[in-house]
Parts: sequence; structure tokens; C-alpha cells
Amino acid sequence: MNVLAPNDPWMLFWSLGYRRIVPIAPPGSPLIDGSGIDPDDLGKVPGERKSAGWVGMNEWNRHKTTLTDCERWRDWGAGVGIVCGDGLMGIDADTMSEDNARIVAAEVERALGPTPIRIGQAPKALYLVRCPPKWSQPKILFEGRSQIDFRNYGQFVAWGIHPKTLQPYRWTRGPIPFDELPQATTEQLAALVKALLVWLPDAKIGSGGKGELGPTPNQESLKGESRHVAPAIAALSNDYPDRLDFVKVFCAIKAATAPDDEFGLRLALEWAERWTGGENDEEYNRRTYASLRGPYRVGASWLYDMAEARSREPTHAGPKFSRATVWHDDVLEQTPSAAPKDTTGLFGEPAEETLPDLTGTPFEFPEASEIEPEDFLYDTWLVRDYVSLIAAQTKVGKSLFMIAVALSLASGKPLLGVKPDRPLRVRIWNGEDTRKTMTRRILACMKLHGVTREDCGDRLIIDSGRDMPIVVATQTKSGATIHRSIVEALVRSLVRQNVDVLIIDPFVKSHSVSENDNTAIDAVAREWMQVADRAGIGLALVHHSRKLNGAEASIDDARGASALSSAARAALVLARMTKREAKTLGRSKDYKSLFRIADAASNLAIAPGDDERWFEIRSIDLNNARFDPETGERLRKSDRIGAATVSATRGGFDEDEGTLVTPAASSQEARALEMLACGLYKRDPRSRDEWAGAPVAIAYGLNLDDPDDKTRAAAIVTRLVREGKLIETSRLDKNRKLKTFLSVANNNNLLSEDLFG
Repeated sequence: MNVLAPNDPWMLFWSLGYRRIVPIAPPGSPLIDGSGIDPDDLGKVPGERKSAGWVGMNEWNRHKTTLTDCERWRDWGAGVGIVCGDGLMGIDADTMSEDNARIVAAEVERALGPTPIRIGQAPKALYLVRCPPKWSQPKILFEGRSQIDFRNYGQFVAWGIHPKTLQPYRWTRGPIPFDELPQATTEQLAALVKALLVWLPDAKIGSGGKGELGPTPNQESLKGESRHVAPAIAALSNDYPDRLDFVKVFCAIKAATAPDDEFGLRLALEWAERWTGGENDEEYNRRTYASLRGPYRVGASWLYDMAEARSREPTHAGPKFSRATVWHDDVLEQTPSAAPKDTTGLFGEPAEETLPDLTGTPFEFPEASEIEPEDFLYDTWLVRDYVSLIAAQTKVGKSLFMIAVALSLASGKPLLGVKPDRPLRVRIWNGEDTRKTMTRRILACMKLHGVTREDCGDRLIIDSGRDMPIVVATQTKSGATIHRSIVEALVRSLVRQNVDVLIIDPFVKSHSVSENDNTAIDAVAREWMQVADRAGIGLALVHHSRKLNGAEASIDDARGASALSSAARAALVLARMTKREAKTLGRSKDYKSLFRIADAASNLAIAPGDDERWFEIRSIDLNNARFDPETGERLRKSDRIGAATVSATRGGFDEDEGTLVTPAASSQEARALEMLACGLYKRDPRSRDEWAGAPVAIAYGLNLDDPDDKTRAAAIVTRLVREGKLIETSRLDKNRKLKTFLSVANNNNLLSEDLFG
């Protein structure tokens, strides 16, 4: 990339592909009378140079800049301004707090990647990106008067002298060619806004008259009668600390009094005169009012509401106002034969002005390649922005299973047969166990799988409900009451610590509503859905299931109201091995330590079946016994703690397909197939020495005199046939009779019937 020297900034930005360039009037420049430029704005606003000084540049936002313009403006000594829009956006972080500036910088880079950064008055900064067409977002207000402006309109100074510091604007990263700017998607920008609203102190969406979200209301509906608007303004005290709130009142007055601009201006100036926050500047207020352009979002009705609310305040000393006077005057205007003014619609619904705006959003038909793929964090059942449900009966091993999942996510290793795409930050909140108990279980799992502290780094966060109770809702007579302060604090902590996955174990400890109250559980589940969405995490709720009495487990067996499983976008049910399964698989002695995924339901993706995978709880010695230092006598036994792992029972799978082949199982199977390829064997166990189970038993170390081992050998033969590793073929036996034998598939050294010819 060839970038021109900064002594010719106009050619620099032109060569980088920026075409919407305008001249910026330098600080301290002489102004022509009536220039329209506020002296305090010199160095920030577009202007044109005349012989006697500078004037405001007309239609600068529509100007078609040419190379000749750039050369002329360069000779003037003008600063370089770039107009936003047409896909260009500047994220303007207007804060003097270094801590909050660092937060903004980190969140912008996290959401959008490295972007060019322009600095005027540090730590304020502007981040330059390309944005989707038609994307707009209101200001984010925080920390008193600080704000973040997503500017896809207006202009910013790209090169020049800052009017306050009198130092040059600088780029700490960039500038770069327009075509190389990061392309922000709608999803990325929405995630950035969400994170900033959560993390920045007292952050909120700006309430400027033209800055709120949602469709623009009908402008006629914002108008009001002068005899009602004037008393409302007289009763509306002026102690607004925020300029955006100040401008919102101006917008409402202008919308309410249109098209009588003189009357509206008079009311606005009268209201501005009552400002209690400092010294007023009438000329500045006039310019502000004149600069406002529709369409507006607030008008007479909003002014009436605000004036009435202020009138009811105990400290209000001015005139009083009530919306009832507006309605009363409307009734008096009607003739005796006329019906009172109807404030409802044809079927008794509220009048249009009082209804919320539920206008549908047209679909924009984006290209499929522009849509971010679903972010599956673990397998296909743990997904970012969604709630997943893991249900099992008591003592099956669901908590140990989730600890192994958490360590797999934090380390990036396939502890349970699934390899995460990348290491992630995981938080486990256990509402029942102490922190010491959780620590023992985590260390046991790490020892079993060979996971080290270095593998996980700082990506594992552990909390106990004994020390930090998190109860998001309680039961009241009217239903579930959500504790907003708890939810808000939790969301902020998740965003602050960059958590990717939160495990709530068990779900029942995170609320105190009736488990069988469908409405209450639905409210709690939806609140957890909001937590997942606002924090941008994958959320796993660990839940108990009913006693099955021998029936096959399914997601419908989750305990309590069905609203919980309905709210989950993915669900797993864990089931312990049954006696019958244990006999078939040769695990009658330790079957209670094995479990499998009995049911997996997902509304987001269909994963290939994996009913062959079993998990096992193994007892791990932590080697933490305590001994008397003088006598050497053992004072306390070492802890033996359960930890979950993949069992080799019923064979393994290809790791490329997302499942694990244990080395032992893989080598045993290979040895069995090698032995089967060296002879002719039958599938029927009654074939005695010719039974295929005989070499299988040798390879797997099974004793065919043990009924369980014999059953397991038969199951392995059946599986190898089902998987196509053994195929049934008709051959002549040693007595030259046609019999059915098993052959190893794709084996070039198969014995043929010619050996017996």
C-alpha cells in the first residue's frame, strides 16, 4: 500500500479512496459576519474561505468532491473532514474517563476486530468502520454527560488542529484504505451496543427527539393546540442535566407547534430561560432550535405527560398542568348533539396515539454469506445466546459430566470426545456444594484427564451458592417476581469477565418459585434466556428428572413444569446404564458408574446419532492424605473423588466426526479384526471354535466361561457387522458344504474357499 506523506493530507485521504471529503475551518480563523459558524466550533465544522474570512459551507453533506476541490482546500490550509454515510461509520467515544475509554476500546476490538483509531482530545477516540446499509443506532449515554455516537451521518475531522488542545489530530492505528476498513455486520454492531450498555456505568440509549429506536410516528399525531401546549410548557420545569434531554424538549415543541415556527421558538426560548443548571445563551438556543429537522418522535402528547408528571412533584413551585384539561376542552368544543370525543377505536381498543407502535419490520433479504453462522460452543447442544437444558436423575453424574465439559471448554481438549473449536471462558455456579467440594471434583477431573493449570489459564471461574446465592425470582401471590437487580448484576459480571459459557447447577437453586407452576417457571426460564442473550453466552441449566421406573429417559421427564424444557433451544437427558444393558455389554459389576445421553433435542441443528457413546464415573485418588509429622501415623485418608470420562464400552468413533476413539478400544478392535481375517468364523455363538466371538474375546481379554463376558463378545461381533467392518459371505466349509461366514471388509488377505479345494 502506497501512502502519501502526511504533509499533504488531502492527497493522502484521496489516495486511500475517501471521496466524501470536506474542508474544516481552522481554529482561530477570522469569520465573516453572518457566517453561520459558531467561533467555538472552528476546527470542527465545514467552512469555505472568502477573502475576508470563513463562512459556513452550504450543502457540505451533499457536495460532490473532486480532486480540484482537494487541491484548492489544501491551499486554504483547511483541515480534512470526512462525511459519514454510504457505508462509512465513525464510532465516536466521547468520554474523558480513561477507565471507560479502555472499556470502549476493548469492546470495539472484541466485536469488530482492529479498527483505525483517530484521537483528538485523549482519551476520547473515534473508531472507523464500514457499516451495513440502513443501519442506525441512537447514542449511548453514560457517566453523566459522556456518550458514544454511532455516526453514519455528519462528518468528523480526519486531519487538522483540535480547537481545545491546539494539537494535531492523530491516528494511533491507520488511516487505511477505505476498501480495507473492517466490515461490521448488523449482528456485530448489535452485540457491541449490548456489551456497552451492560458494562459502562449507568449506560442507556440516548433519548434525543430523533435518536430513539423504532419506526417514526405519524407527524400529524404529534401536533397539539396552542392553548394546550403553552400551559404545558409553562408547567414544565427546566432542570435537565443532559443536553440530549434538553434537545428532546425542543424537538417536542417544534413537532407540537408545527408549522407555526415563531410560536414554537418563543415557547422554546421561554422554557430554556428557566434552566437551573447554569448560564443560558439565547443565541445558541435559537441556532439549536433552527437546526432541528423532522421527522420527530415526540410531540404534544409527550409534553403533556411530562408537564403533568412535573406538576405532581412535591417540590414543583410553578403553574400546574393536567391532561384532563385537554380532554375537557375537547368535549366543550362539541355541539350538544355531538357525542363526546371517542378515545377508543371501532372495537373499544385504545386510540391510535396511546397504542404502542408494533409496526412490522420488513425483511431485507441479506445474502446468506453475510449472516454469521451459529456459534456452537460445545457439540451441537451448547449454543451462544441460547439456553440449554441438561436433565438427569439424582446420582447419575450430571454435575461431574458438566465439570468435565467445563474443563474441556477451558482447555480446548476433547475430554469427553468433543473438541471445542477454541478455548473458552467458563463459569460454573453450583447452588448446593461448597467451594471445597467443587475444588476436589475439578482437581479429580484434571488428574484423570491430565489437564494442567496452564491448559486452562484464567478461563475457569467457580462460585458456590453457599457464598454467592443467585436467586433470580421468588413466588408471590401474583406469580413470579423477578429480582431485576440480581439479573442486572449477573449480566454485568458476565460481560465484564468475558464469560462465554455459564453453567447453573442445579436450576432449582436459582429461583424460589413453585416447580410445577407453568406460568412462574416460564417467567424464570425467559429471564435466563434474556441473560444468555444480553451477555452473549451459552447458558446450561442443570436440572433433575423424574424417577423413570425402568422406562426410557426423554426430555419430557424433566421434573416440574414443561415450560422449562420448552424454553431451551437444546436439551440433553442423561441416563444410567440398566441391568439389561450391563449384561449385554459385559459391565454387570460396575454398571452403576456408567451413563449415556439417552435423549438429545435441539431446535437449532440436527446432529448425527451417537447412541453408542457411554460415559463413566471413575474414582480418583487425590493423594491428599494427612500424616502426623512426628509419628508418621495417618490422620486422614486421602480423598477419592468421582470424575467423568468416556467409556470404551461398545466401541469408539472417529475423532474427525466429533467423537472419541480411546487408544485401548481402537487397538483391541484392530487386533480382533486382524485375527478374524486369518480364518473362517461364523456369527452364531453355537459354532463353538468357529464362532467369531472367540478371537474377539482374546483381543478384548474376555473370558467366554463368564456369561457377562460371553454376552459382551456377542455384542461386539454384532456391532462390527452393523458397522460394516465384518460382512457375511457364503463359502464352502471344510466338508465342502455351503455355509455363511464372516469376512473382514476390504481385506486383501482373506482366506478363500480354494484353500479347501
